[in-house]
Amino acid sequence: GKSEKDHVIIEILSAIISEPFYEDLRTKQQLGYIVSSGVRALEETRILAFIVQSSNVPAEKLTAAVMKFLNAFRSDYLEKLSEGDVLTSVKGLLDKR
Repeated sequence: GKSEKDHVIIEILSAIISEPFYEDLRTKQQLGYIVSSGVRALEETRILAFIVQSSNVPAEKLTAAVMKFLNAFRSDYLEKLSEGDVLTSVKGLLDKR
């Protein structure tokens, strides 16, 4: 989104998704030697970008793994978060600034 509110929401989402994304694709599945996610600015818009780089896993498999993670993220992670968990992520963002 382009509004300041959208930017804040995507920053919070990024803080929440970053560790589980890395843990699942890099640590558990060992799909790539570079696995990361984060907010990227595209003119006035902010997007959440996901990167998985591997020299021995085909791009199609990497893409499928990212899509599978994202499709399950809401039920596996977001819906299980307490208000305290979200506040911890917000505090972490504020501490970085």
